[in-house]
Amino acid sequence: MARVSIRGLVQARQAFQRLPAAFREAMGDATRTTASEIARLAKAKVRRRFGYLQKQIAFSASARTGTAKVGIATGTFTRAGVGGSALTARGASAARPTKYGHLVEFGHVLKTRGGLAIGTVRPYPFMVPAAEAQRAPYAQRVAAAGKKVERDFSVSRFT
Repeated sequence: MARVSIRGLVQARQAFQRLPAAFREAMGDATRTTASEIARLAKAKVRRRFGYLQKQIAFSASARTGTAKVGIATGTFTRAGVGGSALTARGASAARPTKYGHLVEFGHVLKTRGGLAIGTVRPYPFMVPAAEAQRAPYAQRVAAAGKKVERDFSVSRFT
């Protein structure tokens, strides 16, 4: 899975910890909802042959740090060969979506065992478009979370 480095992430996490609990919870809900939507959109958009890659698209969210991750979960899918054989010589195979998800997303060059390029496979982006589609909705969710917390604090002061 591709790693993304964000400048200031440590400081952002520290600032998140200093926020009032109600705001951390509201922000965490916005982040969790957005991660869930990215995973849902990616699953809907991914190109599928057997559906292994689609089944492994997942997300996780941390209430403590207010962060979330969306990606391809580890796992292996096996298909039996002729007569239920587990031998690859008889047609059995194993698929690990973490090993080929990026090839589907970004495309790749086909090579022979000797390294000679014989063609290309075009990209079928699914994760990046799903994330980009949630950029504006995430900003709206965060704004709504801020307004909700502000309303809750102002109501609790006068009651």
